[in-house]
Amino acid sequence: MSKLVEPSSEYLDGNIEFLKELLDEGEITKEEYDTKIALRKNIGTYLESLSKLDKDDLGLHVYWLVDNDVFIGTFRLNERLNDKQRKGGGNIGYEIRPSKHRQGYGTEILRLGLLKAKELGMKEILINCREDNTASRKIIENNGGVFIKSVPDESGDPNSLWYKIKI
Repeated sequence: MSKLVEPSSEYLDGNIEFLKELLDEGEITKEEYDTKIALRKNIGTYLESLSKLDKDDLGLHVYWLVDNDVFIGTFRLNERLNDKQRKGGGNIGYEIRPSKHRQGYGTEILRLGLLKAKELGMKEILINCREDNTASRKIIENNGGVFIKSVPDESGDPNSLWYKIKI
């Protein structure tokens, strides 16, 4: 059974395997990988840094999706949006480890994340994905996402599709 959990040492090895998969698939650079691994070397410091995130201006919460004690992915929820988040980030971000793609985990992580948002008293969230990310678009729409607009990317990448989800 899938569930969102707070990051903990119990699932750290799975989180590190997830990062290695992202590196192997070219989804993160070697520098990003090395930085993330270095942060995780002292688990206490790493977990403390995550717990401080929910006290920042955005009210950021980080959760890990696990299924039968196997690490599946990460979920980030911003309770509030600053100008940067309003323009491109939205309230929610999630990633599923590549070896677990196309198994329904994307839809599940967003469904569970929306429940967390509701627990925090949120009524509506803004979420977006790249125009060429068909899987993410389907995940958002399967969770009640209503298309708002297509926003050109300043760097020339595919447009960003914006959605709202009422909770």
